[in-house]
Amino acid sequence: MKLVFAVLSQSVSLDQMTNRLSLFNLVEGIQAPHFPTVLAEIVFVAIIRREAADENRFNATLTVRIAETTIGLADIAVDFEDKQNTRLIGTFQGLPVLKPGTLEFSLALPNSEPVNVSIEAIQNPVPAVTTTTQ
Repeated sequence: MKLVFAVLSQSVSLDQMTNRLSLFNLVEGIQAPHFPTVLAEIVFVAIIRREAADENRFNATLTVRIAETTIGLADIAVDFEDKQNTRLIGTFQGLPVLKPGTLEFSLALPNSEPVNVSIEAIQNPVPAVTTTTQ
C-alpha cells in the first residue's frame, strides 16, 4: 500500500452528488492557554493506494497518542471496492489533550509502514490583566 496523503482537519464533508471530499480548517497545531484541554472535533483523513498484491478489504486501527499516553482509538473497516484508491476518515469528538507536546495520529495498515501525522500542542501564556483605578 502507498500513502497518497494524510492530513488533520477540524471537519470534513462529502458531496452526495459527486462524492467529492472537502476539508475544512486544516489543523497544523493546537494552542491552548491551559492543559488539559478538549478538542471538540478533529478528523484524520488519509488517501491510500492499493498495489496489485494488497488486500481489497481489511481492518485498520487509528491510534492517537500524546507522549506515551493513548487518548484515542478507532477501528476502521477498509474496502477498496476493487478500486485502486480509497479514503479513510477517522473522526474524534471530545478528544482530551492532556498536556503540551506532540500529538501523534498513527494508522496501522497490514503489511505496510504505519501512516503517521503529528502536530504540536503548545501552551500559550495567559495574558496578564491590568486594571487601573481613577
